[in-house]
Amino acid sequence: MQRRYQIGQGTQLQASLCGQGTYPLEIEGDENDLALKEVYEANAPLLLENHREGSFYSVYNIPLTNDVDMHQLMLTADTIYQRQQYAYKSTMTFGVILIHTEEKRYRFFKPYENYSVFNKPLFSSKRDDLDQLRRKLTDSNLREHLMKQRPNTKWKPYLVANVLCAFRCLALHRAQQTIFEKLEECDIKVPPKDQTFPWFIVFDSEAILQRVHGSTSSKLVYTTKHVPISVSLCSNVPGHIIPMCFVGTNLDTLLNSMFNPMFEIYETVIELSEIKWGLAKQELNKTKQRWSEEGDFNNDEDECKSIDGDDDENQPPDGDQIILNGNKIIENQLIFLNGQLEGYMTQFKYKDLIRENTI
Repeated sequence: MQRRYQIGQGTQLQASLCGQGTYPLEIEGDENDLALKEVYEANAPLLLENHREGSFYSVYNIPLTNDVDMHQLMLTADTIYQRQQYAYKSTMTFGVILIHTEEKRYRFFKPYENYSVFNKPLFSSKRDDLDQLRRKLTDSNLREHLMKQRPNTKWKPYLVANVLCAFRCLALHRAQQTIFEKLEECDIKVPPKDQTFPWFIVFDSEAILQRVHGSTSSKLVYTTKHVPISVSLCSNVPGHIIPMCFVGTNLDTLLNSMFNPMFEIYETVIELSEIKWGLAKQELNKTKQRWSEEGDFNNDEDECKSIDGDDDENQPPDGDQIILNGNKIIENQLIFLNGQLEGYMTQFKYKDLIRENTI
């Protein structure tokens, strides 16, 4: 049974590649061709759907006529590049109509359910990266790739129907994200078991009421005051799990007795944090360094040497300048994200870290 998609009022599809109707191939009229046409038209809302552009995530759909046209793909890639204001990562998947080798029936394998052509998303920040895309596509064994897109060996690709290009902007972040969700957007993955801060210190204090004399006013009479007499500490930090209790009437001595072990526990937590999240911090620093180098236009010997002055020959292409400006924004965001990670590891707010380092 073929799945059919309802097209509501106002929903628009791309024009068919043949110019008439939704089916792009000539029909010979036999039963198999009619069955193929039925499958194609039933899935037209996916095969001919319009591009979906968003501030964070965009999908571009390119209908095909059973021919993976490299020129067409690269023209589309260049058009998409011109529309970007920030660097991005992209993936590419093909939609394929399969034929059952025994029963001679067809089914559509949607791009959403298929393998990406690339092992990992491609990073793009300047026009030269389009050449990397072309090389990747040229070097890829697309026939072997398409053979993977089937439920079992009784099905084989019959018609390459469309290709989806998914783009993820690297400069915009969704609201209410955890530090680990933000890291994952930079392709830095922290295992779920390490996404909680497991260590803590708890304390409790006791005081005695000490009689006082002479503390009066026209409306109030003070008879006693609270005087700290003891404090207890406990933590789950390895090496510091034995509870401690300090008793004394001298406040300064009592506070020192309390804070000295707390600082020792804190230093142990910092060491444990480095073990737990140090690799993520290193990867983030590498990413930040790479963005710093990507954003330094003057260091690119293959491009213009300067972006200052009125000399047109020394100016980057308009599209590249937009990307470079976006790169600087991303670099600043990565610096801030690095501060947030440091704050999480030390349990200080980022603004407190800045204040501490500038005093």
